[in-house]
Amino acid sequence: MTSDNTTGGNASSDRIRLWRKPIIGFALLALILFTGPVVGWMSAGGKISPQIDRSAAEVNIVIDLAQPAKLFHRETLSAHGIYAGRDRTEPADRSRLVLRNVAQDSLRTLSRYFWIESIEPMR
Repeated sequence: MTSDNTTGGNASSDRIRLWRKPIIGFALLALILFTGPVVGWMSAGGKISPQIDRSAAEVNIVIDLAQPAKLFHRETLSAHGIYAGRDRTEPADRSRLVLRNVAQDSLRTLSRYFWIESIEPMR
């Protein structure tokens, strides 16, 4: 007695085998896309310095990035305040940026970006 099925398996296992790679690929893509925001959300509370005046409507801050600033970082920060360039107290450090007139609610939003390490008041 010979079987008509030449693959040696049944139809349901063939369907599972057919969809295995796309499902694994989708899961890896989702992991890559959502890891950064989740890490940023989890670490947001510790990034804002307690020295920032929380009673003022707007504050001037220095943001310490995880890497040297690129155009993307400057454009993203400009949506939350007035981008004022690099912090001149440490001229060799290209990862410290000044942002002026930042609203209090924007501080929390900024702290959620995973590429921001700390937010301090401007001296």
